[in-house]
Amino acid sequence: MISPNNIKFLFVVLFCVSAIIGNFFSPQSNINIHEMWVKKYAREFFIDENLIAAMIMTESSGDVKAVSPKGAQGLMQITPETAKNLCQKLQISFSDDILLQPQQNIFLGCYYIHYLLDSFYGCKILALAAYNCGPNRVKKWLRKTPNISAVAILKTHAPLETKHFVWTVLYRYHNSIR
Repeated sequence: MISPNNIKFLFVVLFCVSAIIGNFFSPQSNINIHEMWVKKYAREFFIDENLIAAMIMTESSGDVKAVSPKGAQGLMQITPETAKNLCQKLQISFSDDILLQPQQNIFLGCYYIHYLLDSFYGCKILALAAYNCGPNRVKKWLRKTPNISAVAILKTHAPLETKHFVWTVLYRYHNSIR
């Protein structure tokens, strides 16, 4: 039987290994190709461009054509369903190929994280968790345990994939690793 301490240790080891591997093997130049769009839309939505770059490298390693097993697409790994909702909010047309167009993908991703940061009162941990597993899920966690920190909520409720995503993005963001 695996104890909670062993699970925590395994998570820390996996996080460190993925961060180290990411530093040595991430395609650094891929993000530079799209840096103009990252800067433009990060500025437009009042987000630090290093956060967007960290999200892109964590989500897709800068691969424009990346598609996840769950159907998320493009640099910022947005699902078609989420993209349709975002396009509706922004009153712009949606097409099936919009997510594989770097400029459009970055625009939608920046808008979405801006929206989530507003929804979660600027808390990057909760906004990133919501970006990864959905805002309704994070709101449900907050209703269950309203008086604990964002870190405690993430530790208590988030699936391992979401924890890994949040901590990897924040590590890259705070260390400006692209």
